[in-house]
Amino acid sequence: GCSMVEIESESLGLPLIATDLGFSAEAVNDGVNGVKVPLGDMHGWITAIRGLWKEPELCKKMGMNARRDYEDKYTPENNYQQLINIYQSTLERG
Repeated sequence: GCSMVEIESESLGLPLIATDLGFSAEAVNDGVNGVKVPLGDMHGWITAIRGLWKEPELCKKMGMNARRDYEDKYTPENNYQQLINIYQSTLERG
């Protein structure tokens, strides 16, 4: 799963910049909804931030993809449906 920071950013339609390890790595589809940067690579962070700053259309596109990802995974309706699916699969195995 993702941390609340990634989920909140996606809900606001912001592209993600995150390390390539841990929960953050799961949230970022590199080049689609954000940018992955190797852990500890400060130059990579600066490059990612500057790259999105200099390319507002790319930033907007990644932000739209981030929002779409949020809507697919984290809205109350989708969480409810995921919970129902878990219950149904558990009952079917029963």
